[in-house]
This record gives sequence, structure tokens and C-alpha cells, in this order.
Amino acid sequence: KLCTKLANWAWEHRAEFYEKKFETADAVRRAASAPHGPVVIADGADATNGGSPGDSPCLLREFLRQKITCTALLTMVDPDAVELAQQAGVGKTITVSLGAKRSRKYHQPVQLTARVARFSDGRFNLRGHIAMKVNMGRCVVLEIGSIKVVVSEFAGPGHDPEVFRHIGLDPKEAQIVVVKATVGHMDAYRDIMKENLPTECPGPSPSYLERLDYRHIPKPMYPFDKEMKWTP
Repeated sequence: KLCTKLANWAWEHRAEFYEKKFETADAVRRAASAPHGPVVIADGADATNGGSPGDSPCLLREFLRQKITCTALLTMVDPDAVELAQQAGVGKTITVSLGAKRSRKYHQPVQLTARVARFSDGRFNLRGHIAMKVNMGRCVVLEIGSIKVVVSEFAGPGHDPEVFRHIGLDPKEAQIVVVKATVGHMDAYRDIMKENLPTECPGPSPSYLERLDYRHIPKPMYPFDKEMKWTP
């Protein structure tokens, strides 16, 4: 009887489990104009902890489109760009096609010119609820004006500020920080972030399940069939 009661309650409140997320342009505009930072923009659809490749240039493209002038940090998995930066060296300027290397289903690379700021070996330790030894491969910081992109050979822990700190960037000093996570960052950034903006960019691990191309699920299935009837 208790199970039936709980199941009925969950079904009656099913729409409330879907958190409303910001559109990309709105999130960037709000974060850039906030009185205090850091404001965290959470790109859950490219969450590396959720199996996504971590190479979405969606928010980077929006930063460039809006011509933001505040300090913004984000990550990108792109081994080709890392190799190009290594060949150029620190202090050099490179023109690079950044992001969307694993798949072009959701994104296209961003063509840009950036300054090679610094390198790391991508190895560091995580503490907290997901303690582990991390190896992101060779990493480089590319600077496009006030935007600083940590580009790595391999995907890293998208939720943790150590991906920036290990290479000499302090998220606490930034106005905007992009995390490749849905909820894991809420604890890791708890002590420094002024606001969290969950944002639904295109990508393979979205919160809005109807954006996924399901082909073999039984029907009817919520949320794909909004008017379906169900009883436990």
C-alpha cells in the first residue's frame, strides 16, 4: 500500500522533477552582468562524468558572439589543438579549429585565434566525494581576450575546480566558470560560486530527455508521450 501511494505521488508530480534550465544566450548574458562572480554555468549535456566527450564549443561560441569582456574559464577536450599549441610554444599566437572533434552531431568547431599561455601534464589528485588520481593528458591554456580555455588531450572531471587550479587558474577570481557537469559541481564549488545557472546546450547527456534520439523504447513513455495514462 505504501509503495502504491508513493508511486501515485511520484506520477502526479512528474513534471516537477524536470528543472527549468537557461537557454545559452540568456545564461551568458546573466552571468556576465552579475554584480559578483564567480557565476557557474553548468553544461550538463556535455558532462564528462556522464559520458559526454567534453568538447562542446557551444558556450565558447556564445561568449565570442556576445563579445564578453569579463574573465571566463572553461574546458575543452581537443588533442589536435593541444598538439598545435605545443608546437607553437608559450607566448605564441595560433589560429585553431577548436572543439567538436569526437562528433559533429551536435556541434561544429569554432575557428579562432588565441594566445598560448601555459602548459601542464594534466595530472593531479581530486579530493571530496569523487576522490581519484586524474590524468587529462597534456593541457594548455588558450587565451582569447578575457576568455581562458583549458584544452586537454583527454576528458577530465567536469565538476571540480581543480581542472583549472592545477594549471594556475583560480576560479574564485573569474566572473564566469563553465563546468561540464549537471549536479556534481554543487558541492565542489559551494564555497566560491555566487550563483549556479543550469543551462541546456545541445549534447549527448541532456536533462531534457526528449532531445535524445530514442528508437527502441516501449511506448507510451513519459516525457515523450505527455498525455499518457499510468497507474502503479
